[in-house]
Amino acid sequence: MDNAIKYTPPQGYIKVDLSKQSGQPRVTFTDPGPGIPEPERDKVLRCFYRLEQSRGTPGNGLGLSLVAAVVKLHDIKLKVKDNTPGLKVVLEFTQ
Repeated sequence: MDNAIKYTPPQGYIKVDLSKQSGQPRVTFTDPGPGIPEPERDKVLRCFYRLEQSRGTPGNGLGLSLVAAVVKLHDIKLKVKDNTPGLKVVLEFTQ
């Protein structure tokens, strides 16, 4: 959510959707920011990795890597997708 706030342009909006898919909870965050190019999506889940265009903004590349570690610990699937424009992050809970 912090990244969505940081990268959403003025007058933009962030959407949080709670739903179920195949009976399992799902949380989807979408924003209209610059998004993350497909080749970079797995890389942003690593510690200290930052996109070139983000180097001038505050942060150190830990946010999404911490999210990835927590969801893995709880057996939650994390998907980083295109929102055209922007980014979509999906958390799929399993039992």
